[in-house]
Amino acid sequence: MPQTGANPVILSAPRFYFQPSGGGKPAWNFSEMSNISTEVDISEFLYCDADGAIQHTKQYGKTVPPSVTLVKPMDNDRALWAWHMSVQYGNQLARLDSTLSVYLPGSPDMPPQGQPMFQWILEKAWPSKLDVSSMRAGDTEVGKLTVTFACDKITVLGANGSVSGPAFSA
Repeated sequence: MPQTGANPVILSAPRFYFQPSGGGKPAWNFSEMSNISTEVDISEFLYCDADGAIQHTKQYGKTVPPSVTLVKPMDNDRALWAWHMSVQYGNQLARLDSTLSVYLPGSPDMPPQGQPMFQWILEKAWPSKLDVSSMRAGDTEVGKLTVTFACDKITVLGANGSVSGPAFSA
């Protein structure tokens, strides 16, 4: 993985590889990542100081469960649909730890060759939404499948594949 710091490596036209953990689970190449969302709500805190003046500050609130939205060409693979249907039926075993890896452009090898440029671990991920773009009979444009994965937590992996700890200090 590239070094961080003064000269970061810019990712241009990357490929995305999504791999649920556990043997025998299917994996997918995605052509686009349209969103990773992780958020902490803001809570306003009001109080009176020693002089009786009203003070307000913003504090960390509850965390919002993260999500990742990926896009791939529509094909005849039904594994994502089966996983999503398992979630719809309430199967708690459908929540799988997964790895999302970013690779430089190249052939769509499964799994991709070389070292990933960037990786995230999605804890207890599951496909919360599947969306197929409009497709028309006789059209040559490839349809797209957009998949939103919900998860409990997203962790960035470090340069040696270890889990990155807090790198920011005040």
